[in-house]
Amino acid sequence: MQAQLVIYLHAHDLSQPSWVVIDETGMVQPTTTTLLQEAAVVKTVIVLVPAEDVWITQVQLPKMNRTRLLQAVPYALEDQLIDEVDKLHFAIGESAANNVWPVAVVAHEKMQQWLQVLQALTIQPDIMLPVSLALPYSDMRWMIALYDEMAIARLGQYQGFACDPINLTEWLTLLLSTNPPPAVIDVTHYQATTGNPRWIGQSMINGVKIEETSADANPFLVDVDQAALLKPAINLLQRSHAVKKSKLPQMNKLWQTVLVLCVIWISMLLLYPTVSYFILKQRDEKLQEAITQIYQTHFPQAKNIIAPKLRLEEKVRKLAAKSNDNRVLVLLAAVGTSMQQVKNINLKRMDYQQKQLTVELNAGSPEEMTAFTQTLTQQGLQVKQQQANLVGSKVQATLLIE
Repeated sequence: MQAQLVIYLHAHDLSQPSWVVIDETGMVQPTTTTLLQEAAVVKTVIVLVPAEDVWITQVQLPKMNRTRLLQAVPYALEDQLIDEVDKLHFAIGESAANNVWPVAVVAHEKMQQWLQVLQALTIQPDIMLPVSLALPYSDMRWMIALYDEMAIARLGQYQGFACDPINLTEWLTLLLSTNPPPAVIDVTHYQATTGNPRWIGQSMINGVKIEETSADANPFLVDVDQAALLKPAINLLQRSHAVKKSKLPQMNKLWQTVLVLCVIWISMLLLYPTVSYFILKQRDEKLQEAITQIYQTHFPQAKNIIAPKLRLEEKVRKLAAKSNDNRVLVLLAAVGTSMQQVKNINLKRMDYQQKQLTVELNAGSPEEMTAFTQTLTQQGLQVKQQQANLVGSKVQATLLIE
């Protein structure tokens, strides 16, 4: 779930909007006015506008692309409008069956007022919709919220209205006579409503059951947020009122991050040679000590270390020349050669008797054991596997080499 900032523009006072910040886990986060702009940068901004200022209807038009559809909708509804088409803003939702399109109609002047309020707060919205279409939607229920001194109703996916709570019963009676009745009318009274009746005062209207509950004021924006973000019915931010959200605040943070990374990179460039020098110097000293020990082991009479690599290679060649007459050295040399060619071979024990070398070893995998055996065979040796055990991915085996 993406974090959201939900803003409700009150019809009676646009300059004092209500808002709530909901994090990725669905928890409400406290946000002061000074943090409002920062929250709007990194969160999806959903703006709810008064439902009484938006007329929601439907129109059936032939199949066409969205651009042509937006051009055709105003003239298809022209006969039903009081104001001139040029003074109104039209937004469409997703097409239903039979090319029937839901349409929201609102005055350009209202849209400009709402966007100016947000601009004064330096907030750019992602979604703007009438609050009636932000209520939870159910096929079997009419959802009504008593909030902000208004009765806000959603009758279907693209049906909603707002009225004075005193007239709610009359509105419901009229609508039930002209629309398929729901199973239940769900009425929630939010405590933000002041000066209005707490309850409708009856449990049935035209045979339809009424279920009434109460809630705190803040959960109203939380409840409508879930429905609005799940699938916005009609986003009013279309055509000339579409808002391209600015990325400049995010770019400022990005440049700060880039600056920090550059400082770290330059520091590493300066420190790397020094650190590398001390590391390599320490390793060189250890290697020299190891070379000295090996050299003194093979040449105990030598007082100075002179060309250790060349002298050790010469000694190895002399030993190899004598090994033709010594079977054990031949076998050991073959095993050593195979171990150089095949990695992950670890010797555990060797035993030489009757011109046969018995080797116990571990291999990293069955494939490496097979490769090791093949390298011995390629050197003209006979290899017999006496036993082998698979321990996890490793192989423990005893080989008889002759």
